[in-house]
Amino acid sequence: MLARTSLRFALFVLLLCGCAHAHAANVTFVGQVGYSVDGNTVNLAADEVKNNDTSGVSAALRMELWAYATPFDGNPQTGYRMAIRDLGQLAAGASITNISGAVPFTPPPQGTWYFTMFLTEFTGSGNNDGYTARVYATFPTPVTFGSSTPPFVPVTGLWWDPQQSGSGYNIQVRHGVLVAIFYSYEASGDPIWYLMSGPLTANGTRLDATLDKYVGGQCAGCPYTGFPASAGNDGPVIIQFTSATTGTITFQSGRVVPIQPYNF
Repeated sequence: MLARTSLRFALFVLLLCGCAHAHAANVTFVGQVGYSVDGNTVNLAADEVKNNDTSGVSAALRMELWAYATPFDGNPQTGYRMAIRDLGQLAAGASITNISGAVPFTPPPQGTWYFTMFLTEFTGSGNNDGYTARVYATFPTPVTFGSSTPPFVPVTGLWWDPQQSGSGYNIQVRHGVLVAIFYSYEASGDPIWYLMSGPLTANGTRLDATLDKYVGGQCAGCPYTGFPASAGNDGPVIIQFTSATTGTITFQSGRVVPIQPYNF
């Protein structure tokens, strides 16, 4: 079965956070793109790839199929490149149509993933063999590799790092969704709490979320003032469980904190 999706534009999106300089070629998908996996091959298909520039020739182009723990939306995140189709160069105003055919396929690790098709162009920069993403199309249906049954369920309750007393995490898991409250402190020493939530991916062992903040809530002992307002977030966070009672939390700064249930 061929999975198809409509095109979404992402000008100068960088794969895996690679920093790259853009070329002049204004290349894009036209119509639909899709894929169909058959064992160790995959058909990468597109109705049309077009160079919308008025002069010149693009650099080498290729289609790439990637897997992500959460649907790719243009923001850099770690993914797995599963397949590549080389398209060559494309003159200004020219198109390649009815693109189809099997290429080698390398599946991602066991777990549930969201696939994204990229149209990339060689720039010589970044960490994707020198190719920079021009446009992408994300497929909304998740794909599971390996067992769909989680090997364990993280223990519900208070978690902490015994070597870093004073901060902690209230973790709740229900129906494959994790909700966590992180109580911590700002650099000034003022207390702050964050909300982290989302579906567990990687076969029920990983959460990719943001440190969401809220203001304007009710103080203890005060009359109800209404629902608090969002105050944005303090960046992405990854919770990775290695067992029902062990895991790590990785912050945007690169700080990695080992966590375990608080026993009392």
